[in-house]
Amino acid sequence: PVHIAVTVRNDGPVAASIPVTLHFPSDSKQPETRRPRIAPGETAAAAFIWRTGFYGPGVHALRAEVPGADAGIRVELTAPPSPAAKVKPINTVVDVAAVALYPPSPNRPIVKGDWVEVAAFVRNVGTADARATVRLRDLTYDKVMYSKQVSLAAGESRIVEFTWKTLRYAVGKHTLQVNADAGYDRNAGNDDTDTATVTVLTNRDITVGFGGSVPDYAYDGAAGKPSIRARPEPITAVALLPAGAGAGASEIALNAPGVVGAFADVPEAGVPEAFAATASPAFRLRQAAQTSPLQCVRYQRAMGNSQPRPALCPEAPALVR
Repeated sequence: PVHIAVTVRNDGPVAASIPVTLHFPSDSKQPETRRPRIAPGETAAAAFIWRTGFYGPGVHALRAEVPGADAGIRVELTAPPSPAAKVKPINTVVDVAAVALYPPSPNRPIVKGDWVEVAAFVRNVGTADARATVRLRDLTYDKVMYSKQVSLAAGESRIVEFTWKTLRYAVGKHTLQVNADAGYDRNAGNDDTDTATVTVLTNRDITVGFGGSVPDYAYDGAAGKPSIRARPEPITAVALLPAGAGAGASEIALNAPGVVGAFADVPEAGVPEAFAATASPAFRLRQAAQTSPLQCVRYQRAMGNSQPRPALCPEAPALVR
């Protein structure tokens, strides 16, 4: 690089931002303009950098221009020394490798609309500094999802993170892969990571139990499948214990419905008034859940969200469910 400074003096009566334009010795290189602000009678310098890598040896003319005046400069570029003339040969190789992909955890279902973190481990295994483009790709739809520019010194490694905003992506399986590409990369065989298959679900898939069946795009393995019952099992009997009874759970045995005594049938229409005072808090909470959305939500939280609301509140109005 050649550093060029153009000194400009303001001969006018007021302060002004004077445009200084430098014309390079090539039609393919656009002129560059700086606008230093200069007080009356003062001088200032406009700095430029001329990258000479695309120009051959010889004399090259550059021209600086301000409103009403211009000035020229001539720079001679010499040829680089031949490899035989170097005292110590320098072997510089650019090679950026995408080592590993860190996909989302398979134990956490991804619902359409979630923001999911995806990361990659990249390393510059070459002997020269490099600037690489790291891309997160979706091989299922053959598209680049996100890309980032990273600068890596020779031997440097880095974790590159992406935030996958799933709202713009289709429900179903997506095959993710990370690619690291640098200019003049000598080895393209290590530019891609292994692939990882991630599934995007919908809120209905999670909360309603897949409509009674698991779809093809659900997670593989028991760890990823939500534990949801699509249909409720109605309570058919309630245990009535006297106040202060010390019987433990292991000592209680539910008899068949219809037995008179400690257990009694519970009609589907509701709880008899005789049982209202002695029913358990959980049973009363379930009955209250059929009356209002707020009570249904409370009951759902008490159950640990293990069942969807249509199963928890089957007798509630449709709006509650």
